[in-house]
This record gives sequence, structure tokens and C-alpha cells, in this order.
Amino acid sequence: MSQPTNFSLRSQYGTLPLFHQQRGETGHLSGICVLVKPLSSEHDEKKKQYEFVSAYPVAVQYGMFEGSISRMEIFPNGLEGRIRPNLTETSFSFCFFDELFPISAGLYESEKRYRFYIAGLAYHMESNEEQNIVIDDPEGIRSFRATNMWMDDHDFYDARTDKQAALDMFDANHSEKDLEPVLFDMSNFYSLLPDKKYSDDAWFSGEVMEVYEKFTSFFDVDVWRIDVKVASDLEGGIVLPFYLTDRQFSGEWRPKKGEFVNGTAWLQGIVHDLEEPIVASRDLGES
Repeated sequence: MSQPTNFSLRSQYGTLPLFHQQRGETGHLSGICVLVKPLSSEHDEKKKQYEFVSAYPVAVQYGMFEGSISRMEIFPNGLEGRIRPNLTETSFSFCFFDELFPISAGLYESEKRYRFYIAGLAYHMESNEEQNIVIDDPEGIRSFRATNMWMDDHDFYDARTDKQAALDMFDANHSEKDLEPVLFDMSNFYSLLPDKKYSDDAWFSGEVMEVYEKFTSFFDVDVWRIDVKVASDLEGGIVLPFYLTDRQFSGEWRPKKGEFVNGTAWLQGIVHDLEEPIVASRDLGES
């Protein structure tokens, strides 16, 4: 392995995201971010003390999209947050953890267009072969059909604000067929569904576009990169890179290009101003 690279970025509040990067044998970076904040207003950097906030691995190559910011979700510590983007020419809705939130949050504008770099750190991944999902309980059917009915009418759905209105709409307009069980054929299913508790966690399903075995390494553990198309409503679809180790795969199975897979992942990313030059030091964008 090569020698690690360390750099930091300071927010307007003095918070420091500290990035540690190391390039593995394949030439690709791996990284970790440590977020700290000063305990006092001491100006002498040698005397200043910091409080640890959080630490997490970060992606080094991302899927790239353009759009605007629909919503910011700020963590209780006030220093971290999630972004819900509105991607251009699609109603596809999801949320991701903003790696540079303490740096950029105060600069975001609701109507402004941005470039989003997004990737997933997968908790697990498995094949869709011979897998079907059936929703057969009455409340589950009602909730699913109501959400779809609301999306067809409004092009956007937020469970926190729209759930009851969607259920009321469904109760007033559903047919007998709408009460039948819902069957998902997983053999060619595209989806990216936010977790109910943590919206930057998501369940995904889609087609494997590329497989990179031993793409990089993280603390001497080999990391795969699997590019998965999770939506097909845009030209070329929405393709996200997912990073995971051998332990995150199902048994001895390993994904192949063209296969449909599903899993869960933590979505993270960076919001970049279209008017600013792309930062090259983080290997942003597609390989």
C-alpha cells in the first residue's frame, strides 16, 4: 500500500471533517472521515482542543446526477445531515447522508441546481433469482396502493406529511382489484426504497451493470464495487456504485454483470455547485 493522505476542511462553525485516504494495490482510494468540533474559541491551533463527533468510511467514486435540493434533514447534533434531492426529469425519490454537511449546509439554496455524487456502502447483497415478494395483509396492501395512488397524482410522496392524506384518497377511490395481494416479480425489479427509521439507509434492487472485484482495500480488507441500475425511468437509468466486502455477500454467491440483485445500503454523497470546478482529490465521478 502507498502512504496515506490526510486533509481537513473547516466549516464556518469551526467544525473539522478530517479525511484519511489511502490508495490500495489496485490504484483506487479508500477513505475514512472523522468529524470533530472545537471545545473553545482558542485561536492558537496548538492549544485548541477538539471533541470527537463521529467517524465513518467514505466512498471514493460515485454515480453523478444533477438536480435541486428538496429537503435537508439535520441530525440532533446540528453538525450532520441528510439531503433529499430532486433529480432532473424524474420523480425518483431517495435520501443520502451528506459527507460535507458541516461545510456546505449554510450555503445551500432550495431552487439552485447542483451536481450530486452518490454511492452506497452495502450491508448485504444477494441474487434476485427465484425471489418474489408478496404483500397480503390488508393494511400492507392499503398502504402500498395508497402510496402509489398518491405518487400517480402528485409525483412525490413523503411519509411524514402525506401518509394520512394518501390513505384517505385511497379509501375514497379504490376498486375491489386494489384490495388484492401485491406480487413483486424480483427477476427484473428496479427499486431504491428509503428505510422507515433512517432515510439514508435504503433497500435496493436492480441490474448489475459492472463488477469490480478487489476494487480497493480498507484497513487491508478487499472491497468490491458493484454498479447497480436501481431505476430505469431516465435515459441510461439511475446507476449507483455499491461498496462491500466478501462478508456482505450471501454465502458463496458473487454477483455477475447482467444479473438482478437486491440488498440494503447506507447512501452517502456530496453536493457540488455546478458553477464551481470539480474537486479532483476525491476521485469524484465515474471511473
